[in-house]
Amino acid sequence: MINSNPSRMNLELYKKLEKAGWKVQQISKDDFTAIKAGAPDLLVTFNLEGFQNSTLTDCVSYNLLDCKQVHVILNDNLPNERFLQKQLSISMFFYCTVKRYYEQLKNAYPDIPYLKLLEGWQRGTEESAWKHNAALLAAAVEDVARVCGLS
Repeated sequence: MINSNPSRMNLELYKKLEKAGWKVQQISKDDFTAIKAGAPDLLVTFNLEGFQNSTLTDCVSYNLLDCKQVHVILNDNLPNERFLQKQLSISMFFYCTVKRYYEQLKNAYPDIPYLKLLEGWQRGTEESAWKHNAALLAAAVEDVARVCGLS
């Protein structure tokens, strides 16, 4: 998982994924070598962290990974959004939590391989909200893993 600012929701997500049998490892978005060396089956990122890393040919570095990827978009108007206009791997699954932003991304970047609105997302900082949201994210990760034959 790549998340430079883990929240209570992220920590709850980590617990849920570990309970489901996944080995969860937090890696710096700026250490692409560590990501590749870790050889993950599935990579989860938040708010397009790491999309600023590019190859010598100016492609998104994540395209070079031999793994499925879940990119969770929690906020709107992200600084790394512009990288979505580049060619993206079909191994990338994007989940957006803001309906208005989901519609904006869908229209602005029709070539995103897989973009889905994460329905039922709860705004707020209460424990019930972040636990609910962690469960939604864990289900999305499990869905991707199942569809891709990883679980």
